[in-house]
Amino acid sequence: MNDPLALPWLLPPPDGFRQVAKALRLAEDCSPDEVGALSRFALDLSQLGQLGKVVERHRESLSQSSRFRALRLGVVATHTSDLVAEALAPTSLRHGLLVECERADYGQAAQELLDPSSRIAAFKPDFVLLALDIHALGLSRPVLDEQDAERAVENAVDYVAMLRDGCHANLGAGAVLHTLAPPPESLFGNFDACHPGTVASLVATFNRCLVTELVRDGDLLVDIARIANTVGLARWHDPLRWHDAKMPFALDAIPLYADHVCRVLAAARGLARKCLVLDLDNTLWGGVIGDDGLEGIALGQGSASGEAHLAIQPRLR
Repeated sequence: MNDPLALPWLLPPPDGFRQVAKALRLAEDCSPDEVGALSRFALDLSQLGQLGKVVERHRESLSQSSRFRALRLGVVATHTSDLVAEALAPTSLRHGLLVECERADYGQAAQELLDPSSRIAAFKPDFVLLALDIHALGLSRPVLDEQDAERAVENAVDYVAMLRDGCHANLGAGAVLHTLAPPPESLFGNFDACHPGTVASLVATFNRCLVTELVRDGDLLVDIARIANTVGLARWHDPLRWHDAKMPFALDAIPLYADHVCRVLAAARGLARKCLVLDLDNTLWGGVIGDDGLEGIALGQGSASGEAHLAIQPRLR
């Protein structure tokens, strides 16, 4: 399987990407189409930084273009969020948006959202990304008493609900909530899921409550737990980065994280893709029907190729 951290559904960036981005940044003006075209490649963190400089240099002219829809995003995190915020604007171009971010100061989540005169409130965001982690929510250590474990999850849910309500009441903004990625380590090995107080169980319970109780009309959800599981928890997490800089996941995961956040923001602005165009031969079935005939194509039970093509059809439908 292709590495999901490398954004394999996108083409690799062309040779000379840095030079092209630099030329656009230094130009007196630039075409929105040129800037948008650069965003549609599988850009790593460094390349997103280069494109981000182009966006900041030409933000005013890009905002006047009908090619992008402007969106103001507050970023309220319980961890270091500089690199994430910097990746969101260039990533958003790929989805037809022009995102402008305003970050809350480190450790100031509640203050920024509960104070109507805060810097985030003055920014007047359309949405606020609540980028929370298991450490700040009190879910990073085992709680081996069952009642204490329930209370720990309830406290975490209540805290997030308070922040979400602050987004609505004080900022007039929707909240972008996301599930939590469990740590790769276990306490009881294969029995981790059997005890309600293990970190894996605490996180799983919190995620269920987040989806069923906290996401309301006007809010958005990014399922980080699913994304991290797809990548692999051991790759998603980077303990060195956490202890060194309070980064909640590996640096290599930032482009993927930013892409998923921008996907839901674009969908909220009506920019979701609604058409899927497919070839038929060697896509919906194996073989070329004009040459091989109905009897010669691979589709259905009895062969690996036929079963693979059969499996993809319900997925596409």
